[in-house]
Amino acid sequence: MRQISWIIRLFYSVGIILPTDDESTFRRVLSKTVDWIYVLFTAYLIGTDFYLVFVLEKRKVPLGFVISAFCGDFCNIAIRLVYMTRRSFIVPMLQKIQFAHQKLENKSNRGRRMWILVLVVCASWIYPCAMFAMFVRVLMTEKGPEVLQTGFFFMKYINQETVMALLVLIQFFMLQQMYVAPGYFIGLCCYSYATLKLIIRRSERNLMKKNQLCTFERYYFNITRHIVDCAISVEKALSRQLAILFNYLVAFIFIMMTLFLKDGSRIISSGLWLPNLSILFLALLAFYSLSIQASDIHTSALRMRKLVYNFCSKMDSPNNIDSNRIRFLLLVDSDAFPDKVVMSGWGMFVLNRNFILQTTGAIITYGAVILQIEKK
Repeated sequence: MRQISWIIRLFYSVGIILPTDDESTFRRVLSKTVDWIYVLFTAYLIGTDFYLVFVLEKRKVPLGFVISAFCGDFCNIAIRLVYMTRRSFIVPMLQKIQFAHQKLENKSNRGRRMWILVLVVCASWIYPCAMFAMFVRVLMTEKGPEVLQTGFFFMKYINQETVMALLVLIQFFMLQQMYVAPGYFIGLCCYSYATLKLIIRRSERNLMKKNQLCTFERYYFNITRHIVDCAISVEKALSRQLAILFNYLVAFIFIMMTLFLKDGSRIISSGLWLPNLSILFLALLAFYSLSIQASDIHTSALRMRKLVYNFCSKMDSPNNIDSNRIRFLLLVDSDAFPDKVVMSGWGMFVLNRNFILQTTGAIITYGAVILQIEKK
């Protein structure tokens, strides 16, 4: 499967080694080694952030930026640790949903959903590239040496420029990969949810072509069994990452909204408003993209349930025990079908249309409350 091979190679760019069908022992050991290197590096960054709180307070940088930095670091370390426990489920899940999609979709339409993953991956590099450009700009000023000594590993004790440059490059390389990794998982979730949604919608279109009760029943139970199996695989592989990503995105959105609404002038004067405003926009975009893609699965399942209801209601009602039994089974199973394929975040929340409306209302209400408090 060409698309899965491309996804595996794509994740190499953020230090994530997904498993393959014929994975060797060396590859498994290398994957664990790389994962633990990034976990320890993130733990070091968290310790550095705690140390730099005192420096940031002296420079009068808003405390919300410090909290958002902690949120980002804890999100990264949590995603990496969860990935280590769910690693073996990701590629089999991709193989299962892609195989099911290929059986239903035409060859000309199979690659159209890949643009979702490509678009999210490209967007994931916006913030790290902006921060890199901002850091290079700071290094070119008089405060450059001070920034290096306070913010980089062992820079206070190194005098050789070659070693210093090498450490800066290594740390920046790992930082870029670490900041981009959540975006890659967001793209993977969107890709998987979009594929599962297309499977359900294509199955619905095929089901509409069945006019006889026996063929309708046979196709419905066969295809829904495969769809539920795919949904369980997606849930098992991605629900934990989804819960961490959503908690981080929601926390970051509320933190940044509080800062911009309560202390906008101070943020603008600090020079940090542009990258944080851009990442706030990306966080909102990622949050609603994930929510819509996941909730569309539930919406598509509801449409299939409605199709079964309409088919059964249009049937004649002869005194045929077998026909009545089949119709009863179809109605009962279709009624439970949407709940079987709905996506969740580690069981903490269910992703449907109500979830989007509730979170949107909470964000708007929170912003209105902060504005009213600021006016008083």
